[in-house]
Amino acid sequence: MERLKYIHSKGIIHRDVKPFNFVIGRNDPNNINLIDFGLSRKYKSFRTGKHIKYTYIRKLIGSFFFTSGNSMKGYELSRRDDLESLGYTLLYLAKGL
Repeated sequence: MERLKYIHSKGIIHRDVKPFNFVIGRNDPNNINLIDFGLSRKYKSFRTGKHIKYTYIRKLIGSFFFTSGNSMKGYELSRRDDLESLGYTLLYLAKGL
């Protein structure tokens, strides 16, 4: 949660939150990092402070099993979609699948 909070504070949404994009530190198992920013994008301009527009994009972004409902419907993703994907990730890890 803290990693996503930090990323969002920098004006970036990850758009591909899934268990395989979290890595545990080699020397410190309490250090968890988020990787693979290939699908990420800015959600607001720091110059103007304006948020991206809520648009219909028609394509699935992210991994099918961990993506948000908005992505499945074809809408542009936002911070809430990163959090929804994190919830699916935590359920996946809790069930031990």
